[in-house]
Amino acid sequence: MELAGPPLAGPLLAGPLLAGPLLAGLILAGLGLLGLVLVGVRSTAPAPGLKQSRGILLEVIRGRKHEKSSATVRYTAGLKTYTSTAPLTSAADFFPGQQVLVTYAVRQPQQILELQSLSAAMGRRFLLLLVASLFIVAGLLLIRLA
Repeated sequence: MELAGPPLAGPLLAGPLLAGPLLAGLILAGLGLLGLVLVGVRSTAPAPGLKQSRGILLEVIRGRKHEKSSATVRYTAGLKTYTSTAPLTSAADFFPGQQVLVTYAVRQPQQILELQSLSAAMGRRFLLLLVASLFIVAGLLLIRLA
């Protein structure tokens, strides 16, 4: 006894030539969307107990050979304005008057935990968003071709 019925048809079963680009397109578009979500989540929420604020560099002290470099920063935490000194890993990246992103602990806002160039932080975020968008576009093109 033979079972007869309509042949299975669909985009994924149309053949290996169509299934490959469609599957690849879905994967690329999915990875791009996941990337957009991760960039959005990462940029909006610092670690628990930490906050970020914009600040301005007042002074950069460049250390000599074995001395550490440091920067004096003015920033606002809550309703108070603080002026603190923070160690720098590379003083070459900073200059007086530069806008920076200050990370501090909520319980000790006068102590700077991390100091980043605001333009560098925004540039990294833009680059990640661009890569995620390119993944989505490539995925949609592959889906369209399938």
